[in-house]
Amino acid sequence: MSVHQHYLRDLGYELRRQAEAVRAEAQAKPDDGFLQGQAHAFYSVVSLMQQQATSFGIPPADLAFDGLDPERDLL
Repeated sequence: MSVHQHYLRDLGYELRRQAEAVRAEAQAKPDDGFLQGQAHAFYSVVSLMQQQATSFGIPPADLAFDGLDPERDLL
């Protein structure tokens, strides 16, 4: 793997991990507007990364996004 591939995989993994953690927190505290906004921001970033990867022919697994559906898993 190239440095770029390692970077993208690590970045994808970290964003996914943080997005899933914030979503869980936001679901536990539905009245916390900050957490709701943070969860939506992570959804937006991960969704955009996934869309761009698809456009460039990058498999989801290369970003540690395998099995991830942002609308199902992050909203």
